[in-house]
Amino acid sequence: SSDLIMAAWRTLDETFGVSSAVGLSEFQLYAPSDPAARIASAWHYSIAATYKPRSGRWWTQLGTTYRQGLGIGGANQVNKSTTDTNSDLIYQALLGGRIGPKWTSQVSTEWDSQVSGLRELKVQFERDLHDAVLYLMIGQRNSALNGASSGGSSSSSTSSMDFRISISPKLPTGASSPGMTGS
Repeated sequence: SSDLIMAAWRTLDETFGVSSAVGLSEFQLYAPSDPAARIASAWHYSIAATYKPRSGRWWTQLGTTYRQGLGIGGANQVNKSTTDTNSDLIYQALLGGRIGPKWTSQVSTEWDSQVSGLRELKVQFERDLHDAVLYLMIGQRNSALNGASSGGSSSSSTSSMDFRISISPKLPTGASSPGMTGS
């Protein structure tokens, strides 16, 4: 995914902000060795609003992304999926907060029009370890699958769990791990 144009604005005290982006995404469909392998492209437009009170004890973000498929490129264009040029609307919500002086937590969710329901739910925790940051995440992701590539026209969805743990050293500038947005 690549943002071609991006704009953001925040109040001087950084309690409220809005951002938007327009970009072009290209992604591989199927393994490169698969006869149905190809590259799909899509435009995406996104907008988000963030609120974080001056106390910094909690924060929230609401956003939406619209994607419009541009079709398929590549040598094998016989088995086109019906979602190649479909549009997709995704709503995102996030709520985070501090738990004492060392922990932050965050819950985020996405609703997707292709899945017709919850696409992703994540719970994240960060712990300040003085010279490093411990990052824990558990999430569930639902994906829409389309059976058109195998000759059928039925759609189904799959669900997968994700668990991540990492430790990142703190940088001299005070930046922490890539996990939380409100810390």
